[in-house]
Amino acid sequence: MYTFVEKRIEKDEAELASWYQKQEEKNIFPTDVILERDIPYMNDGVRTHEMDIYRPKKVTGKFPVIMDFHGGGLITGDRRLNKWFAGEMASRGFIVCSIGYPLVPQRDICGLLRDSYQGVVTAIEMLGEFAGDPDRIYMCGDSAGGFVATYLTAIQNNAKIAKSAGIETKEFQIKALGTISGLFYTGRIDKHGFVILRKYYYGDKFRKNPFWKYVNPENREVMEGLPAIFGVTSKADFLNDNTLKYNKALEKAGKSMKLFYYGDKDELTHDFVIMKPELPETKEVLDNLARFFNENY
Repeated sequence: MYTFVEKRIEKDEAELASWYQKQEEKNIFPTDVILERDIPYMNDGVRTHEMDIYRPKKVTGKFPVIMDFHGGGLITGDRRLNKWFAGEMASRGFIVCSIGYPLVPQRDICGLLRDSYQGVVTAIEMLGEFAGDPDRIYMCGDSAGGFVATYLTAIQNNAKIAKSAGIETKEFQIKALGTISGLFYTGRIDKHGFVILRKYYYGDKFRKNPFWKYVNPENREVMEGLPAIFGVTSKADFLNDNTLKYNKALEKAGKSMKLFYYGDKDELTHDFVIMKPELPETKEVLDNLARFFNENY
């Protein structure tokens, strides 16, 4: 990998470790939520093939289920980052499966999606142990996790996309999709510069990869495979143009995104819903996301 990218990853990982420690010290985890960590979804001993499950302590029937994916540009981060988000959503009456996935370049994006899909399948198979409702399954992700959640949803609903990624789908339905500070374009040439990583994302001969046809999330087949979508971004989010652009593309394709755009506060930076759990705007987003999911079943 490019040396400057490796250095940036090292810097990001150090900053995230420091951030996580500070959050542990200052944020109170919901007392009405049970957290079960490090549950393997592939029996290979790989840490990124594990998930954390958050569930309400009080069982009052079957709970709707969120499959959640962390951000980090697909090259850094882990599911610990989403602890407070997942805990708060569980406190609002959901089972949250925070699914880890291998990062680039250990896996290319197709491999990453295959592993993530297996995480979803395993989580669904386990729902009976956690009072989860297999008829109310939602996908969610922040930043690059929004990319993962979006494509897994499209793959579930389009056999051609699934085949291009090497995924054999199982029988389940995704009722709605939540994206936080997304969407994340992996092949677009723009100011964000992610395009320089495409050979790591898709291989040296990326243009010959069958999945390359679908690498633009504005591909009509990708968009047609999406259910109702929740989106949130802010003026200070450096990827806000991606979310706004994708919202317009969805509207043009006759699809809908319920978009919450915070345009007037500098502290609402990229992925603030995950990275700044103490903000009142974060709590507002969580309430709106819970309401959105509950209205789409």
